[in-house]
Amino acid sequence: MDIMTSLEAMTAKLDRIGRRSIGLIMTKGALHEGHIALIKAARAENEYIIVSSFLHSHEFSSEEAYKLYPRQVEEDQEIASKAGVDFFFCPSYEGLYPNGSSTYVSIYTPLMNRLEGQIHPKYYQSFLTTANLLLSCIRPQRYYISEKDFQKKALLSQLIRDFHYVCEIRVLPTEREADGLIIGSRNTLLEPEERRLAPLLYHTLKKAELAYQRGNISSYKLKLLLETEIKRYYRIQLEYVDVLEIERLTSIETIIEEALIVMSIRLGSVRLSDYIYLKK
Repeated sequence: MDIMTSLEAMTAKLDRIGRRSIGLIMTKGALHEGHIALIKAARAENEYIIVSSFLHSHEFSSEEAYKLYPRQVEEDQEIASKAGVDFFFCPSYEGLYPNGSSTYVSIYTPLMNRLEGQIHPKYYQSFLTTANLLLSCIRPQRYYISEKDFQKKALLSQLIRDFHYVCEIRVLPTEREADGLIIGSRNTLLEPEERRLAPLLYHTLKKAELAYQRGNISSYKLKLLLETEIKRYYRIQLEYVDVLEIERLTSIETIIEEALIVMSIRLGSVRLSDYIYLKK
């Protein structure tokens, strides 16, 4: 596995070997089983796999969250190498933007500032700016992402359409712990009691799913159920809950056939988000 720390070196390498079949996985580092699942899927479909690891403070809800985020570059490189990655791209800010940058990518849609975007407004702008740079310079044929990142996937799809990139988005199932908690880098920051409470997020969503299957199609009633359940636990702070139309991710009042319920909570200093699809 080659380790690249600058965009110049990365693109120079690809110019030499060609860009016939490339799979790209963008991360913030702290690789885990969810990332490994993406790598395995990419390995089966591409000649070359590139995993990027780049942290930007704008992709966090606070400076504290940015500082607390796990950093394990050497361990990440070992994980990526064992999983079959060809290029591990881990630039500093200067490695990605050697001349600095005053240009940002933002999509003119309310989705930019809803859900996760309402918690930290610069998050998707930062993500899309980096994604646009990598898509234009690396030119991957396939981009791999987890189902849990549905909002990111929707915005990325629009970016790819608008800039006419020839890149297919591959969505993989979300990886979960045995107790239902989504596998994520932030889980390591949870205190023991917080970790015990964390799976309640998913289990509460499952209660809403059961209510829907029993005939409750009112978004208001389902959200009230979720809010009531979560507020039973004083250590859990509810950030948002919404019922969405699946394709456009817009709020709906009544579920006709299917919907997506999303919820975000805070446990101590850690934010956790989860979702569940409602289908007949």
